[in-house]
Amino acid sequence: MAILLVALLVLGSRIIQQASHQLTQVLHTEVQPLAEVNELQSQISQLRLQEISLPQLEDFFAVTTEVEKISNQIAKFSATLSAFSSQMTSLYPLQIQRLNENWIRLEGSLTQTLAKANHMQMAEVQRISTYDSSARFTSISSTLRSLADAIEASSTKAHITAIQDLDERRQKFTTVAIAVLVFGSLSLIMFARSLSLRVRLLRDA
Repeated sequence: MAILLVALLVLGSRIIQQASHQLTQVLHTEVQPLAEVNELQSQISQLRLQEISLPQLEDFFAVTTEVEKISNQIAKFSATLSAFSSQMTSLYPLQIQRLNENWIRLEGSLTQTLAKANHMQMAEVQRISTYDSSARFTSISSTLRSLADAIEASSTKAHITAIQDLDERRQKFTTVAIAVLVFGSLSLIMFARSLSLRVRLLRDA
């Protein structure tokens, strides 16, 4: 009986470990990428705000300071996107390809914007921001939203699958536990009867 109880405890521990591992996998493969998409969306929105504010500046030193900030933001977004793409290309190849293509175009527009700003050509900065960058910012934001929806749908599906698997394991464990308890109880009854019979035989002898 003790051996059966130990085996039951080991089985229960294994089920818990498997469930924990599966939920951890869901976290790393679905939830974390969704947070990274939100971070990219936040960065690109910040970059857009900086760009549309640039033509409003008139002081040269204020412009050069803002140009440096935008350059840093461009580098930050580029690094974040590169790391994200390397992780997610295999799962969402079309969205990642579209995202990178749009970023290459936008980065080119932003490079022109900063060059014009350094020469205080604010009319050109305004023109590029309005007619070139705007559509590319919109394309990137749209792609990120589409990617977030795809990841969220996949995350929901993975979570439901994990819960269903956990329920199946719980049911199997419950069935095994009941079988072990019934078998153990029957074994104890049989042992008690056998012991009682031996005692009776010894007494009669």
